[in-house]
Amino acid sequence: MVTDNVEQSQGVTMPKTVNPPSIFSESNLYFDNFTAKIKGFTQPGGFVCKTSTKGVKLQTFNSDS
Repeated sequence: MVTDNVEQSQGVTMPKTVNPPSIFSESNLYFDNFTAKIKGFTQPGGFVCKTSTKGVKLQTFNSDS
């Protein structure tokens, strides 16, 4: 009974994917134009773009973007 639990816990684990580092910009950007241009450069997986009072943070989901 104990050996069953040990065998199940030794299953194959998938490696974690690590996102590339975020890109920060402190320049004044028009958000809609910026995101429209970035869509042309990124893979179908896309990106996340966040704004703050300090600037824009861009995070892609893979290093090919």
